[in-house]
Amino acid sequence: MIADSNLFIYVTQPDYGYLIDWFKQNTPLASAIESRRPCKMSLGDALIAATALEHRLILATRNVKDFEWITGLKIVNPIREMF
Repeated sequence: MIADSNLFIYVTQPDYGYLIDWFKQNTPLASAIESRRPCKMSLGDALIAATALEHRLILATRNVKDFEWITGLKIVNPIREMF
């Protein structure tokens, strides 16, 4: 199943918190929703992080601090490592 990004926006709001259970049962990206809650992460960053976690990929980014708090996410900064 693929979900419209508007649903991800709603689920982070207190009035729509019940949607988190629906996402956990119907989509593999529940971790994207939970990632947005504590740090008010952008939707794009949350989806990137969740995709990397779901597929056990290393996330390449220059903005390491935006992601380093996410448990289990492996991060590499190719720009810093080259200089």
